[in-house]
Amino acid sequence: MTTAKAGKTRSRILEAARELFNAQGERQVSTNHIAAALGMSPGNLYYHFRNKGEIVRALVNEYSRAGMQALSFVPEHAFTIEDKRVLLEGSVHLMWHYRFVHKDIDYLLAEDEELKNALMNLSQSLIQQMKRLIRLMVKAGIYRKMNERELEALVFNSWIVLVSWIGSVGAMVISRHEDEFSKETIRRGIYQILMLDKTYVTDRYQETFQQLLDEYYVKV
Repeated sequence: MTTAKAGKTRSRILEAARELFNAQGERQVSTNHIAAALGMSPGNLYYHFRNKGEIVRALVNEYSRAGMQALSFVPEHAFTIEDKRVLLEGSVHLMWHYRFVHKDIDYLLAEDEELKNALMNLSQSLIQQMKRLIRLMVKAGIYRKMNERELEALVFNSWIVLVSWIGSVGAMVISRHEDEFSKETIRRGIYQILMLDKTYVTDRYQETFQQLLDEYYVKV
């Protein structure tokens, strides 16, 4: 098999696995299910991935790279609330695209030490990027100045809210059925974070920021 063909097949496997994991939950999907969805033999799949754990880790690495790339965005102009909207929309799309990670996070962390370490490293990197983005908001005059302790508290509180909401709370609170996980669940999670930020918004931007809050509000 040529390198190009192998790479294409590998991508197809990851895409099929992601869709199945999202639809059914990672625990309910086996490598045989993934192979069947692609119309290939399990042996062909094992040529590219030795087991399901390798597939999960590859998808989490994809998610990590995409997340870091999105949050590394730095506009050439002064940061604006519209820039924040773009980042938030990208976050909603990305979390939905890899939603199985959030749905099955406790199980994934318990079952795979290597994956646990990767997710912990990702969390630390994302927290640092969140700090950087808040500093950009402060520099632009959208958020008031805050000291390092305030900044750290805001970021960690935001992270706790997002992880708990997306991971379990939101699905139970906002969905008609407890096992549902929708884009509305994610949007309301981001709304909860924006409510933490609202305290730091300067008077000049309160009205514009309220419009952003209205966009992300989802009735529970």
